[in-house]
Amino acid sequence: MKIKKIITMLLTLLICQIVLGNYLSKLENYIPNGIVPSSETYTDFLTLAEDLFISEYIEGSSYNKAIEIFNGTGDSVDLTQYKLCLYSNGSSTVSNSMSLSGTLANNEVYVIAHPSANAAILAVANATSSSVINFNGDDAIALITGEASNPIYIDIFGRIGEDPGNYWGTDPLKTADKTLVRKPNINCGITVNPESGFPTLATEWDSYPVDTFSNLGFHNFFGNDVEVDPPTIQTTDIIGYPSSTSMALEWTPGNGSRRIVKMNTINSFTNPVDGTNPSANTIWINSGEQVIYNGATQIAEDTPFNGCEVTNLNPSTTYWFRAYEYNVEGNNTKYLTITANGNPASFTTLEGQGSGYYAGIDGYGENLKQQLHTLIKVTHTTQYSYAALITQIPYTDEDPENSSNLIEIYTGCSVDKNNFGDATTDWNREHTWSKSHGNFGDTPPAGTDLHHLRPCDSTVNSTKSNKDFAEGGNPVIDNSPPPGYTGETGCFQTPYSWEPRDEDKGDVARMIMYMAVRYEGDDPNFPTNLEMVDYIHSDADSNQPYYGKLSTLLQWHIIDSPDTREMQRNHRIAERQGNRNPFIDHPEYAARIWTPCPTSNTNITETSFTAHWSQPIQATAYYMQLATDSLFTSVLPGYNNLNVQLDTSKTITGLNAGTTYYYRLRSFFTEDYGMWSPYMAVTLIPPVPISATLSSSLILDEYNLNEASLTLVLSGTTFSDTNLLVSNFILNNVPDGLSIQSINYINPTTATLTFNYEGDDFDLNYTNVFLTIAAEETLANQDIISNHITIYAMIESTALIYLEQEGFKLIITPVTDATGYRIFGSINPYGIYTEITTLGSFEASSPSYNIWHLPFNAIAENKYFFKVAAIRQ
Repeated sequence: MKIKKIITMLLTLLICQIVLGNYLSKLENYIPNGIVPSSETYTDFLTLAEDLFISEYIEGSSYNKAIEIFNGTGDSVDLTQYKLCLYSNGSSTVSNSMSLSGTLANNEVYVIAHPSANAAILAVANATSSSVINFNGDDAIALITGEASNPIYIDIFGRIGEDPGNYWGTDPLKTADKTLVRKPNINCGITVNPESGFPTLATEWDSYPVDTFSNLGFHNFFGNDVEVDPPTIQTTDIIGYPSSTSMALEWTPGNGSRRIVKMNTINSFTNPVDGTNPSANTIWINSGEQVIYNGATQIAEDTPFNGCEVTNLNPSTTYWFRAYEYNVEGNNTKYLTITANGNPASFTTLEGQGSGYYAGIDGYGENLKQQLHTLIKVTHTTQYSYAALITQIPYTDEDPENSSNLIEIYTGCSVDKNNFGDATTDWNREHTWSKSHGNFGDTPPAGTDLHHLRPCDSTVNSTKSNKDFAEGGNPVIDNSPPPGYTGETGCFQTPYSWEPRDEDKGDVARMIMYMAVRYEGDDPNFPTNLEMVDYIHSDADSNQPYYGKLSTLLQWHIIDSPDTREMQRNHRIAERQGNRNPFIDHPEYAARIWTPCPTSNTNITETSFTAHWSQPIQATAYYMQLATDSLFTSVLPGYNNLNVQLDTSKTITGLNAGTTYYYRLRSFFTEDYGMWSPYMAVTLIPPVPISATLSSSLILDEYNLNEASLTLVLSGTTFSDTNLLVSNFILNNVPDGLSIQSINYINPTTATLTFNYEGDDFDLNYTNVFLTIAAEETLANQDIISNHITIYAMIESTALIYLEQEGFKLIITPVTDATGYRIFGSINPYGIYTEITTLGSFEASSPSYNIWHLPFNAIAENKYFFKVAAIRQ
């Protein structure tokens, strides 16, 4: 490299044996490469780590084991001077050791994992070892320098030479089946073998449950007061999958390193305070806002996952959730507190596990049916005689607008309660589940169960006879209607089927469903199992205990939901008879028994997910619909009515990343389909942005450009192969004479670039340097632009040199806008100059930080030459 305009000062010195004064102030510790930012003031209260130390210990299931080492010294550390040693089963000598490699920057961690560890661990690991990272809770670990046979201990975990049994400590703070994280106020390791029992475990470590990996890859350290910028993109699209007492949540993360999620019963949240790091509790404590998640993106089955599950919720309750992205480094935490799309969001838990009369009722399919059967059978405490129904029905079916009348089924006519009999305009007792379908006659319990006994016009009752319920047929005309009514009933019939008027369809469906659940063949007074079937002429004139048509009745249940009068009737029957019709109180029970209901989504990726649903009763096949909207107007091709056989899950592929999909299912019985289930939504993982990050372990300037090494890391794609061509990597906005000398493949996403610089001196910084990677070099098959980095100019300056009692003093001519100065020295004025800035110290009292002191004993030569340069940052 050619350097112009450099003023070289020659001074011949006779080094005298003089006691040196202490010109080294604490300020020196905070000046990377001797450059002092003039806009900052450094104070003595900042504490740095004395050396590296172990910051996290993972002893999880199987091979989920890792050790994290933290550098909080304020400078980069050469790891080649360190070894990690394992002392197995109480051994006082090293069982296995490994030498570390590379350079660890300040405030960074070095993670060593077992090669067979979980993908979440390996994703942040810098190295692996199956010999050293093969510890259990009773093995000691040490970070040392020097030889393993004569070590200098930097940090000790456990007690060397002691076998504690299975582990040190007591649950939950123990060394087996736990993740342990060093407290943020600890700034040095244990350099002397601890007392028996490893007492510093209790004072220096925090415990987390087995296989907790969310803290790995960074360390919160109170010693490093590093300025942190808040994130700029907030969490979006919080999705809830509620059950009755718990809720699974997922979300799309922003660009923070971590995030917290709060919940409340109202949309009211207090913004988190910068510098705080709250603990999370996924068990709802039923009081005010609560943090239920605090962590980074997790890896589940090798796939990024953002979500959690909160428990101890109340049924039929709305809960609000709000997420906050944050960045953290050292003891600084910076939150992003803005709202975003789908954040905050609210979801309501299901009624499933009921309260009151339905306390403890939950589940799907046959299990739910049996629970309801037991409930309504046990609470069926009063069984009337057939004659007693003449006085009960006028109360249960009373006209809400005329207490002297009751309302007839199938016609809706309001008639005098006293007009009971067999005359053409009288009302009589209609068995909605016809008594021939099971041959229970007029005897209790089935023959007199108020839940299916309705007042009906005697003529219409005779016409309906024992027909099954289904769509279609000829209009039913009552030729002798009650006074004030026409003969048009709104009903239709065939020889074997009856379609009630629209206002009664849902009522009929819920009465038939009640009977099919109430009578299971275990009643001593009626040992017959009543069942719904999906065909008509179900009794076949032989008193078979069936009623149809199942698919039609389920559809009617949805079309005609319970109204006020039906609910009133249910309450009044409960007063008199003791039990209730669950399909009026909880209409969703019908779907949960006879329809495959979505329960959860798993294996969510960018282009696929696995849907899971419950197993209903009586279906011969399940059919699925998948759409991009909740109204199912935009159904995906091939998923309009997809036969999924009798499977209870399906993996769906070929979808679009980041898109929200909705799916629902229905049963096919014998002849037709039942009702659709409630839908479930799933949002696929957004596409991973394709990017390239160019970085250097050193601040790049014109003095160190030649042979400078930079790291290139791809995100969202990989290199096409291992043969990387320099011609496909173009530097932009760089000084003349700077080029890429070589590029070396490290792994599918990482390479190292080496610079070559043969240019002239420059005095202006290059702040927008970036790299263009040609499309053929990556699987993304597109040109990729890297981030921008800065190359700093070194502005040569002059200086006056003075002799002091203890050493030299250089007074540098100030350079406008300089943020610091660097000093270079050589024994040959025309030879190679090396940086010696850190051998001396800058005078903090100087307004421009341009006075530098060098002790005599810092150099061993009696003739020395200096060059000085300024840098603008």
